[in-house]
Amino acid sequence: MLPDLLVIYSTSAGLGFSAAARLLNVSQSTLWRYEQGKRLPSYDQLRMILEAYRCPPSECERAEEARRRALELQKART
Repeated sequence: MLPDLLVIYSTSAGLGFSAAARLLNVSQSTLWRYEQGKRLPSYDQLRMILEAYRCPPSECERAEEARRRALELQKART
């Protein structure tokens, strides 16, 4: 799931929660919502996150696929 991946990536990048939020120019509550699965980042926001966390291309593809699946689930619920 995307939230789990985001936590793994931020930890791997060695960023604390506050530092990650500042780097991404989002509030801590927004970043928390992403990491808890309460909010889905836009495609552009996800790309910024992956770039900031210096994720390799294979992990970027993995995260983008997880986001696509989450969107499909959201659409199926409505």
